[in-house]
Amino acid sequence: MAHWDVEIEAGTLRRFREDEFRSEIHSAVASLLERWEMETIALKSAYFDLGLPSRWRHLLTEIREANRT
Repeated sequence: MAHWDVEIEAGTLRRFREDEFRSEIHSAVASLLERWEMETIALKSAYFDLGLPSRWRHLLTEIREANRT
């Protein structure tokens, strides 16, 4: 998370006004950070007893596997 590469699809800047574009970027970054947080929790849970219910751990595993495809 120290270095990000971003590609903007051709025509994107023509389709959005500046405020809409900023909103889309904000949404994408927020989603990325939420995913990072969930992955961090899942990783810590795999190595340390965080007291997470087994059903939650199972769901986190399913989500990680679904995101790999």
